[in-house]
Amino acid sequence: MRKLAALLICAVVFICSGCSAGKPLTPSEYKAELQTIWEKWCSNTTGCAMLIPADNDDPQFFEKLGQNYPEAKEYFKVLEECYSDFESLVPPEEYREYQQDIVVGVKHERVWLGYIKPLFESDDMQEFNEIADKITEQFDSIAGSGTYDGETLPSAYARVYLKLKEDGVE
Repeated sequence: MRKLAALLICAVVFICSGCSAGKPLTPSEYKAELQTIWEKWCSNTTGCAMLIPADNDDPQFFEKLGQNYPEAKEYFKVLEECYSDFESLVPPEEYREYQQDIVVGVKHERVWLGYIKPLFESDDMQEFNEIADKITEQFDSIAGSGTYDGETLPSAYARVYLKLKEDGVE
């Protein structure tokens, strides 16, 4: 009997969460949600990047990198939340194509984050440079592709932002 009750509760929760998740936002709501997530993503991406010491010739470079790792892990968590938030947006019909570009950009950001995490755990310059080279290769492959699958999150956001502005969305 308790199993049946638990299953019914789970079914109700699942059905109710599914109802609200599929309802498209209004253009104004979409703009506001997108902008909130964007600002959070920008500040956390920048914060994470700023934790990588600027001078890799500094003898204490890896010590500083390691000291920054706990703070970086907090940024990693917030960035993962931002990625999920971007992906879960349900745009109005007229912005669906733009939202698909945002999702492609998020896919590439997840790859980037997958490289950044071990960068903070590296403890020698060869390993650090190998990871940095992978990041550069990833960016070059996206930027040089000339296709929407080569979408970066900033370029996708810029197009959505400009379209919303062009449409007069407040």
